[in-house]
Amino acid sequence: MTDHHSTATAPDADELLHYLRGYADRYQRQHCRRLEAVTLPRDTWRALGKPETAAGLRIKPEVGDT
Repeated sequence: MTDHHSTATAPDADELLHYLRGYADRYQRQHCRRLEAVTLPRDTWRALGKPETAAGLRIKPEVGDT
């Protein structure tokens, strides 16, 4: 069984998108409005393929994170 909370290995892009969709859905339920954009750590953003949008959200890498 895969431990989804382990930091031993980085999640793949599909898993990251799954988490991002879940986060956006929870945000909408809790705040009664859709999350429009997220800022991700640069390594996570790269792992997703440097997208401008994903899971219905605008995505930006953190500034100054190299």
